[in-house]
Amino acid sequence: MHMLLLNLDRVCSLRKFVVFSLISFGWALSAMAQQQADPRQLDQQQPTARRNQGEAPQSGQAAQPGQYRLVDAATAVAQGDAQVAQPPFPALSEAEQRYVDQVLDVWEKSTSQINTFECQFKRWIYNPNTHDTHPESIAEGSVRYKSPDKGSFKEETRVTLAGTKPDGAPDYKANPRLPFGDWWVCDGEWVHQLDRNDKKAVRTQLPPELRGNNILLSPLPFLFGVKAHEVKSRYFVRAIAPPQGNNDVWIEAWPKRADDAGNYSRVQIVLDRSDNLPRAMFLFMPNWTPEAKHRELYEFSGKQVNSILDRIKQNLFMQSFIDTKVGGDWQVIQEPWIPPQQAEQQPASTGNRVATPGQPAAR
Repeated sequence: MHMLLLNLDRVCSLRKFVVFSLISFGWALSAMAQQQADPRQLDQQQPTARRNQGEAPQSGQAAQPGQYRLVDAATAVAQGDAQVAQPPFPALSEAEQRYVDQVLDVWEKSTSQINTFECQFKRWIYNPNTHDTHPESIAEGSVRYKSPDKGSFKEETRVTLAGTKPDGAPDYKANPRLPFGDWWVCDGEWVHQLDRNDKKAVRTQLPPELRGNNILLSPLPFLFGVKAHEVKSRYFVRAIAPPQGNNDVWIEAWPKRADDAGNYSRVQIVLDRSDNLPRAMFLFMPNWTPEAKHRELYEFSGKQVNSILDRIKQNLFMQSFIDTKVGGDWQVIQEPWIPPQQAEQQPASTGNRVATPGQPAAR
């Protein structure tokens, strides 16, 4: 396991890449092991589970600006750059662990046959510094995935909280100066951050071991599709009780690693029993507390798996399912991957920043 220590000026890019990864949840799973659970055999009654009160595991220290270098986990802990994660909840009972294992196996099997996937999403971002209860912004857009390593996340509309209407309801308006929202694409080798407002594309190259099929290892392995045992090795996973009357499967994952915990304290995933794919997702930010609930909510709809129409468009009209082309008037910035040996030779700055593996060294 590796952690990349990089300059804080990349935190924004890292944050966006994590969001893209979450939206790809469950749709990039690699071929599963020969023996997996049958989705129809998933127990209808999940074990009773306690909801956690939101204290993140102590898996890393506060980020500081400065040094970027590759270190292994043991070295990072020894140098004080990270701490060994402690379980954020009591140990699961034998029945609870068996249920979690079954859910992960069923999930893996249900998604292993997906070649193309697309759906619509709605995202609510909550910032208590803006308002105690109303979301700061609401966005709608689309998600696409093509096996084994291509995906896109594109906001079509976004409105932000502008005030309160006379009747007391929140008033949301689009920003005419920034009409376009986030747009992120991964083509298997490069992550493209596309800013339609400024017509600017930043292309970040993934390291060789994370390209192709192995891109499933980055940066959220259980979301990008590694096997169940890899999920459990990187996250503390448990089932949580759904709201009364809800028949979906709810699971919660807490990061064990400092690089993951620097981007979210935990993730809650709602799996639709009809297709074993995500119906909704809750991201709890690192600064989430019961008093200041910084979080994001995603809701997915209109899911299409292996669409025949998309195949016709690609074969007959040569339309790309995942397109990375931009106009000739766009500014394009290339950020090639730097091998660890070269990164270590670059002059060090002050302080350390623990972040997700796969990002290029700052220059």
